[in-house]
Amino acid sequence: MSDMSYPTKQDSQFMNVQGGEKKVMKKILSVALSTAMAFSMFASVAFGETATTPQAKFDALAAKGILNGYPDGKAHLENDLTRAEFAKIVAKLFNLKEETGKLSYKDKGYNAKNWAVPYIEAVTTAKLMQGKDTVKGLFDYNGKVTVQEVATVLARALKLETPSTTDNNASTWAKGYAQAVINKGLIAASTSFQSNATRSLVVEAAYEVSVLSALPTVVSAQALTPTTVLVTFSDKTTTTVTLTEALVAGVEKTISFTYNGHDYTAKVTLASAQVLSVTPINATQVEVKFNRALDKTDAETASLYTINGVTPASVELSADETTVTLTFTNASEVEVTNGVVVVNPVLLKDSDTKTAKFTTVLTFEDTTAPVIASVYAKTNTTVASTVVVTASEPIVSSLAKVDGSYYTIAWSGKTGKITGVSLASNANHTVELINLLDKGGNKTVSTSQSFAVTVDTVAPTATLSAQSDKGILVTFSKEMDPATVINAFSVKDELLGNVNFTAPTAAVANTNNTQFLLQVTDTLYSTKTSRTLSVVIPGTVKDYLGNAYVAGSQSVALTKDTVKPAATSYKLVKNSDGKVTSIEVNFSEGLAAGTPALPTIVNSNGVAISASSFLGGLTPSAVTAGAKKVVYTVGAPDKLTGVYAFSFASGLVKDRAETPNSSDAFNYTIDFGAGSTTFKLTSANAVGNVVTVEFGRPVKGGAVANSATDLANYSLAGKPLPAGTSITLDSVQDTATITLPADSVEKTDSAAIFTVANVAALSGELLTTYSDTLSVTDNTKPVLNYAALTSDNKLAIGFNETLNVAPVIGDLVVKVNGEVVNTAGLTVTAGSGSDAGKYLIDLSGFIEQAATATSATYFDLNNNGVLDSSDITLATGPITSPKLSTLAAISTVTVTTKTSGTTVAEDAAHNSLKNDVTVSAK
Repeated sequence: MSDMSYPTKQDSQFMNVQGGEKKVMKKILSVALSTAMAFSMFASVAFGETATTPQAKFDALAAKGILNGYPDGKAHLENDLTRAEFAKIVAKLFNLKEETGKLSYKDKGYNAKNWAVPYIEAVTTAKLMQGKDTVKGLFDYNGKVTVQEVATVLARALKLETPSTTDNNASTWAKGYAQAVINKGLIAASTSFQSNATRSLVVEAAYEVSVLSALPTVVSAQALTPTTVLVTFSDKTTTTVTLTEALVAGVEKTISFTYNGHDYTAKVTLASAQVLSVTPINATQVEVKFNRALDKTDAETASLYTINGVTPASVELSADETTVTLTFTNASEVEVTNGVVVVNPVLLKDSDTKTAKFTTVLTFEDTTAPVIASVYAKTNTTVASTVVVTASEPIVSSLAKVDGSYYTIAWSGKTGKITGVSLASNANHTVELINLLDKGGNKTVSTSQSFAVTVDTVAPTATLSAQSDKGILVTFSKEMDPATVINAFSVKDELLGNVNFTAPTAAVANTNNTQFLLQVTDTLYSTKTSRTLSVVIPGTVKDYLGNAYVAGSQSVALTKDTVKPAATSYKLVKNSDGKVTSIEVNFSEGLAAGTPALPTIVNSNGVAISASSFLGGLTPSAVTAGAKKVVYTVGAPDKLTGVYAFSFASGLVKDRAETPNSSDAFNYTIDFGAGSTTFKLTSANAVGNVVTVEFGRPVKGGAVANSATDLANYSLAGKPLPAGTSITLDSVQDTATITLPADSVEKTDSAAIFTVANVAALSGELLTTYSDTLSVTDNTKPVLNYAALTSDNKLAIGFNETLNVAPVIGDLVVKVNGEVVNTAGLTVTAGSGSDAGKYLIDLSGFIEQAATATSATYFDLNNNGVLDSSDITLATGPITSPKLSTLAAISTVTVTTKTSGTTVAEDAAHNSLKNDVTVSAK
């Protein structure tokens, strides 16, 4: 028996038979590629392209360090493989830990210096190979390895099933292992298994193992319905498996399926239908996860979900049909303390079963700043005029830049629209949002994303749903052109008679022009409690790109409303100083227009307090028809503390039902809380590069910790305040004046990001980090940075920025050989051609040619036309085509801006040239 032939008793020790696999070449088990030993299955090897030749496969394995060639640089795939070489390949292929410090065999030369020893010990420890002669303790590392021995090691490492039915020429002890690797596609069935294994054969088999190991494994399997299972793989891809036999709730079942051409198995249990979690994701949205797929129509019924009795404004079911996103109108409906969440039973997909009713208590405050989720621009042509930005949550406002230029952005919910752009469809573009503010009051100062323009020619579709007993909500699949929608509808009754209604004047707020509400004005329920109406939508309705709706009609069921509006929650609205400015009471449905009465108020000592004097007096705001809250504004905002009991009389509000329902009396105990340890500054504004910071309370100043006069506590445009900046506090110490020094602002920016942090109030509160934008103006003087002599004796000069007003000769001092040139009367002209963007001073007139061969040619420094001691002699006799740039007598030529005072030259921000700057032309 060979070294690979283990007795049956030993086989049971090393093998872990999975059972059931009889698949064709290159199929993979769901549990494959992990062995019974503690090593990972070649997880580090992945091939970008499939190798087709033995040499290519060798190269791929060699590149990963699995094997190597001979000293002559060749693979020698025709050679037989030694046991030592095979041990190294196995150890590398299966990522076995190399064993040092162990000598399990007594072969001659088997010592710590032998290159093969760490690999032989590794495969021995993993129980994949053992000695050739166990009696003498020899491994026979220079002996040849046979094909059936290779098959046995690979089958054990991969934990392959050994089939009882075999058809190969291996020895009896190895037939099962040989058939396992044949079925796996690792070794061809026609191979002579009792022959020595060539390097080529082992390379082929090892390469196929590496391909199998690179495939993703099953991470989880979730039953969406009794006949559909969502499978998630290790590479984060998913697939939905449709079963021919329905799962039974609570019973685990192993399913088999094919994914990307490979066979997998997975264990799955159909759980009882239930809510898995309720998670607020921002100030107005809550995500509800289920363990089963839901019926879309039922799942998107808003009345099935409430927080403190408030139903969401909209509900959206996810693509996998297991998660709904609830969107509420106001932050106060989600930002609650001990709020009661109720999820009523929801119908499952393709079933008459519903989820169990679910309740939980929710406390949440949104503190996460918003970011850009996606950006798109669509067109029917090659140029897009509109950019649509989707944020991570509903947005209140922001500034916007597209490709560096400012544009107006209009927000509706999570969606912002930028119009008036002209963007090519064959180029990439960038949008940046500044001061991105969400409904929870969180702000992101700057966030950006790249995007490309796409073409959209798909027609929009529409669905109808009931909104109250006389409201019909039309929801389109795409953003619409409101001008084509608002007056386009007609409504019919059961006999196709006309029904009068109030047409929408605009889309529903925060729906990105996808939803439009029709409010029926006819009496509907004089003799009935339910009605079925039809809405006709003509083909003149178009989306915002001009794609037309396919004309048709749809029906919607309306039911008489007999439910009274109920108060669901309250919210204290505070300003940046933490002072209460208003009290909001939220209701379960849209209300009729009207002005509510004042509540009665009792403090914690049982003393009644007049609502007309509480916090300077409460004033109820008029309720707009359809609004779901009542707002009481305080007369004197203050940081009130303590607990107060508010009682609201019956009939405070009415709903918008055909027969209006009045609210019952209700009470709220409102806790105004204790004092705060932090504060927010009131405002920060800049005029002429002087920043005024209103802290709203006295703050620390001077050389102490958390001082408002410490430059380190501020930043502007992402940088520390420049050296030379002065900060002073007023006499009350609640206002800081920051004066930026000259030459500190390089570019005018109407939205430079300004931050303040680490400032403490005299009373001990620490400032909450402030970040907003300011308008700053370029106050950096243009700098002379270039001078050169041209071939026609002009002095060319340039500046580090474009000038709005050109320099004059009086702005400059020209020196030749260190002496000042009298440039009076010269002009500075704009350069052209190769000198475009520069300015020229003509010095050719200063060269006075000699009248005779014995007289001097000179540079007339004082510009008086006479050679005197102050001038520079260039040569005796006339000079043909003299060039100042090459004349030896001219050693230096410099130009300097005037030493002091304002220059005529200035930039676009009216900054004159920086004084006393010298640049050499020679």
